[in-house]
Amino acid sequence: RDSLYMNDKKNSDFPIPDIITIESAKKIFLFCDGNYYKIREFLGDRYEEFRSVTDKDRLQEKWASEECERVLKKISHGDISDYGGDFRYIGTLAEHWISNGELLHPALLTDAWKKIIVNSKDIARIGASEKYLSRFSVADTESKRKILPLLDMFKNYMKFLTKDQLWAIGLYGGRDEFQNLCKTLRRQVNENSTIENNSFHFTRTSDAYLDIIADSLMKKWNSTDTVKELTSSMNCLFGVENERYYLSGVSSATLNGDPRSFDIMEFVAVCKNEKQAYLFRCRLNADGKYNITEYDSEIKSLIPIFEEAVEMYRNRIEWKKFTEEQGLSHWFNEFEDRRTEYLSRFPKVYRDVYARIPDCSIKDTLIYMVDTAEETCGEYGGSPEYFSPPATDEEIAEWESSHNISIPDDYKEFLKFANGVTMPDSSEFFGLSSLGSCIKYLKDEEWDNYCDAGSFIGDGTMLCFDDNGDFYEWQDGEMSCLGSFNDAVRRICDLSM
Repeated sequence: RDSLYMNDKKNSDFPIPDIITIESAKKIFLFCDGNYYKIREFLGDRYEEFRSVTDKDRLQEKWASEECERVLKKISHGDISDYGGDFRYIGTLAEHWISNGELLHPALLTDAWKKIIVNSKDIARIGASEKYLSRFSVADTESKRKILPLLDMFKNYMKFLTKDQLWAIGLYGGRDEFQNLCKTLRRQVNENSTIENNSFHFTRTSDAYLDIIADSLMKKWNSTDTVKELTSSMNCLFGVENERYYLSGVSSATLNGDPRSFDIMEFVAVCKNEKQAYLFRCRLNADGKYNITEYDSEIKSLIPIFEEAVEMYRNRIEWKKFTEEQGLSHWFNEFEDRRTEYLSRFPKVYRDVYARIPDCSIKDTLIYMVDTAEETCGEYGGSPEYFSPPATDEEIAEWESSHNISIPDDYKEFLKFANGVTMPDSSEFFGLSSLGSCIKYLKDEEWDNYCDAGSFIGDGTMLCFDDNGDFYEWQDGEMSCLGSFNDAVRRICDLSM
């Protein structure tokens, strides 16, 4: 406010003018902080006279907008000395007077928030502008799109605030009201987006797209484990498409209910006519949009189109809500089934290992072990080399003789299949070179008759066997019986699933 008006406001007996003109009405408006109730209390019976002057050209709305703009500019220029009070002030102005989306100054608001985040590292009290934010329901789609990333950031922060803390920062409607605002704006962006209506739209992923992805990527890399690892988290249920292209998320971030929480996301795009699939990576920029930063050289000319598809994908209705509307209340279970079906389109990583499984007493156990490696290599990566070549009877007998330890018969059968195995999740079944290497940890009167045969979980847990051929889980000095080698394999494999 100008210095003259500030002097007037400090004077407790600020006089009501004999005739309320536009100039005096503005002074009254500013004197009362734009608060409708304060103005009525201050003017009493003359409030209608004030309204008759200001309603004609919607002057209160104009003044409120000017005040909001002034405060936002002040913050944007670096003055955040009282940003909590400033946002409560513009919230009050918005609540009483602002109704036109054109008066919301979305660019200034975004700049002000960024300035606060950079200079104060404190975003909590920005929530006091909730009433101002609600006016975004009448803003244009592009303004909503720009503001959503910041709203989502505040929404995530508010998860950790108590009700009293929310009240202290001016969020009297609480966490739910603010979250509902975010959901409403996102839905409006989806409904009004030209991207959705005129170009890309949501679709269920067809088998044809999965086949193109599997065939195309296998031809490029000729490595089943690489392709499975890169695409195992792909959303096999939904994507976006237009007449020529289909796009879906690959990284696990794209399956999250709120993809705006991530700086980087990965996608796979299908060029339907050419029957080619391409992986690319996007990074969130300062404007709140994702730009493609890493891509195959063949798609350079398609980047603007794919960025448009990414924008559509990330502004989607949350998967849970979207799938419920489609009658898919258990969409995650369906996703898991679809994912298994999708990964089955690739040749098996461990196909050579399957072929060498011997016809022995533990054949089913060995198949279960290799099945587990095959199912988890998409998440952890894998290689047939993780299953070492078999040990011979002579090598096994020599080890027993030199260590004076009898290896259980079922473990000998395992060694004659693979002389050591590292599972994709890094669990190990020891071969002869490592068998008994951790006996020193078991040199205790109570555990003296045990030999270590593997490791799992990743926190020092060991697989052991005793003189009777039973297998045990050793952890932190405690020994728990697992039973046979078959039981031990299933215990370790089930932990990796």
